[in-house]
Amino acid sequence: MQPDQRIWGIVAGFSGFVAIVMGAVGAHAVADAHGASLVETASIYELVHAVVILWLRGARGKYLSVARWAFLIGTVLFCGTIYLKATAGWD
Repeated sequence: MQPDQRIWGIVAGFSGFVAIVMGAVGAHAVADAHGASLVETASIYELVHAVVILWLRGARGKYLSVARWAFLIGTVLFCGTIYLKATAGWD
């Protein structure tokens, strides 16, 4: 296994871990029903994106590095914003 594949495997695993943890936080620690729903949605999206990043880690192609980075940045921006909105009480 190449070092690049190992790093992306760790990134995908960490993203999946964060999705599971935030799903549990949304189910048990967020009192607002709307906020809990937002966290649940974001955790599902993040979990799916983690699986895609894991799949892209082993794929070969010219633009796959760009695809991996796009999925990672999109996950951080989209899910991270929703997590902050739900846990910090932003409108």
